[in-house]
Amino acid sequence: MQVDKVKSESKKIKQLKRIVVVQTTFIVMVLIIMIYNYWMK
Repeated sequence: MQVDKVKSESKKIKQLKRIVVVQTTFIVMVLIIMIYNYWMK
């Protein structure tokens, strides 16, 4: 019983990590685009 709980917890953590990575990547890309546009003016 405990093992199943731990497995599902680690699954949740992995999903959360993936979401965080995707969000961070998106934010970085947006920042790069904004900076690029700013410098191109």
